Amino acid sequence: MDKRFVVFAYNFPHKKTQDFLLRMSLYGLRPALVLTSPPKKLDLPKSFLRDKYKNIDLLYPEDMCRMMGVPCIEINHNDRSVPAILNQHEVEFGVIGGARILSPHILKSLPMGIINHHPGLIPENRGLNAVKWAVKLSLPQGMTVHLIDRKIDRGSIIKKYIVPVYGTDSLKDINMRIYESQIWSLIMSLRFFDGPYAVTKLDCNTGYHPPADEKIDNETLEKLSEYKAFWSIDKNGWRCRCHSKNLSIKGDDVLCLDCMAKYKIIENREVGEILEVCLR
Repeated sequence: MDKRFVVFAYNFPHKKTQDFLLRMSLYGLRPALVLTSPPKKLDLPKSFLRDKYKNIDLLYPEDMCRMMGVPCIEINHNDRSVPAILNQHEVEFGVIGGARILSPHILKSLPMGIINHHPGLIPENRGLNAVKWAVKLSLPQGMTVHLIDRKIDRGSIIKKYIVPVYGTDSLKDINMRIYESQIWSLIMSLRFFDGPYAVTKLDCNTGYHPPADEKIDNETLEKLSEYKAFWSIDKNGWRCRCHSKNLSIKGDDVLCLDCMAKYKIIENREVGEILEVCLR
């Protein structure tokens, strides 16, 4: 890949930031620049239900960049000087390895786009705590690779993946499997601009859900067993996102005979069998 890209990352030990940088290094994809944003206190609602594992052995991004020989600058991602910095490093596009909401002037400074990996299917499941909201609303679990715009978890879709749920899963298991699908798809995402490409532009404002509070936590717990019984592929096989099991499977190609949605079965070591949602 000959295009230059920037990684937006956090300036504190963070699993996604670390794993993105490690995966890039392993595949020989070197960022032109890493911008690390300092910690920020978030005013999130009180929540008691953890859906992620706690990590104890994470590296500082600036240490990783130094060992990888990658330029690293600590700066607020929305600082007014960022566009000039990106221009100085001749950056063509960006990828989110850890960031808050980016301001319009940052989006404009990278006309090829900024790639994000969202742990839910958009536009149906936008915002934080997507795994919990999928359980509450009986949506399939999944992950979306997209180019961001001014709206939260919207923009233009590159790829959508439905990630399997199993009957023995905890919320943390589901979340980890979705996270692994993000790491697995990263290299494909970074090579997106290498050849002819197409995206599906989203124009809707639906599907945004606020951060989960204790009420959502309780509803998630109440519905989790029923949710797994309905969506688990070890008990029921695959369902379409329209909830139908009326699927025609020919090789790796899957067609829902009720809503005519198309899928492709993909197997990989990290997440097992997943479904790619074919949008075009």
